[in-house]
Amino acid sequence: VHSDGTYDVLYEDGDKERKVKKSLIRKVGGSRRRNDTDTEGSGAEDDDGPLEVETKVEARFRGRSTWIKGTVVRANSNGTYRIKYDNGDEEKFVKREYIRVAKRGRGRGRGGDDSDFGGSDAEDEFERGDKVEARYGGRSKWYKGKISMVHSD
Repeated sequence: VHSDGTYDVLYEDGDKERKVKKSLIRKVGGSRRRNDTDTEGSGAEDDDGPLEVETKVEARFRGRSTWIKGTVVRANSNGTYRIKYDNGDEEKFVKREYIRVAKRGRGRGRGGDDSDFGGSDAEDEFERGDKVEARYGGRSKWYKGKISMVHSD
């Protein structure tokens, strides 16, 4: 057992990655959580109401399954949103159901491309079997998987 606080991730496509840093992993719906009997208490209340311009979000680009970081640049009259993604792409008519408010990290310094949001909060701990998204190889794209091993501190 390693004592460096990293995790092994088994991705949905069958790939495995060892010793993934916590900052490159985030929980997704369906994760087992201790003392989490109410999904509303996890910040989900922000994920179904109207959004304001300049809100930091993650959206499913073209309705695909991967969540991409971006910013709301316009609320359209038909209930959709214009999103400017951090990677430079832009979409004009994104349905609200494909957008979630980005969670800001707590207890982290400034800088780094994902230190502001997207990664795990400092007090979150993952358990074996938790459903997660992780940045394979430290790259910018998030892939679905689950925790297969915890290397405790």
